[in-house]
Amino acid sequence: MDIMNYVGRCLDVMAVCVEKPLHSEMVEKVKSNLKDASVKEWTPSAFKNFEDIAYLKDTKLATQFQEFLPHLPFEMTPEMGNGTAIIQMQNSMLYGMDCQLGFMIIDSNGTFAEARHAGDVLFLIINGSGHWMHNGNDTYEQISAGNIVYNAPMQLQGTKANHTPLLAFYIVTE
Repeated sequence: MDIMNYVGRCLDVMAVCVEKPLHSEMVEKVKSNLKDASVKEWTPSAFKNFEDIAYLKDTKLATQFQEFLPHLPFEMTPEMGNGTAIIQMQNSMLYGMDCQLGFMIIDSNGTFAEARHAGDVLFLIINGSGHWMHNGNDTYEQISAGNIVYNAPMQLQGTKANHTPLLAFYIVTE
């Protein structure tokens, strides 16, 4: 399976799991745009400093993601939190998308710093569990693999992984 088919599978899972019309529209728009997107050549970056990658196995999608790890252009983001890596596909892997797509990995017991985004954000939790602050709430709620997390524009969000790595696929509208 190539990475574009994998992204398509993530979007298919999101389409089944979302409950609100806005979320369905976001997913369907991305699925449509993805058909017309062009894949760039990219240089893989070493994925290191994460000791627990073998624990990416909560779902079939998580296990399949391990196949791509050595081949993806990761950006380690120490300013965004302890033990966080991001793959921003529109910057490093795709042409022709009018939204941001990517993957976020937070190492076991790591954090993703509280932040705000100008657009709507939709996450599919592929692996792990943790606590997530989102959509204007000022408290963190428990999330786990299979959950969809939505964050409205300019609402504060933050994530804290539990004892296994947290892997999420995300969409951010422009």
